[in-house]
Amino acid sequence: MKPTSAEGYFYLGDIFRKKGDGHNAIKSYSKGLDLQPDGSILIYEYLAEAFEKSGNPKKAIQTLYNAIEIFPEKQTSQAHSYLGYLLYTQGKYKKALEELETALKINPDCANQEIFQKYYKLLKAKLDN
Repeated sequence: MKPTSAEGYFYLGDIFRKKGDGHNAIKSYSKGLDLQPDGSILIYEYLAEAFEKSGNPKKAIQTLYNAIEIFPEKQTSQAHSYLGYLLYTQGKYKKALEELETALKINPDCANQEIFQKYYKLLKAKLDN
């Protein structure tokens, strides 16, 4: 049985993602976003995560850039934060720090997240030297 709505594909993608089936999660999220590209920024973040865990960080990065283009800035702090992490893993330290600083500007509370603190400190130390 196949879903008939974007929401159905998003739920199916969640099931696959939670089971660790990145390939099918990507297919389901992508189909849902084809049907409703402006539905939820969270779906883009989950799709990016599925790409990353499937060994495709460049597609994960592009997915987050796409989300940032579509959604209002006030909804994008988590996407910027995740993008900062992904760029860090690709050795793009200056761009990674810019993304983390954008996330912080949009939502100062993201500074309380452990992963944000870790990569922000690493990047500041790397770039200040």
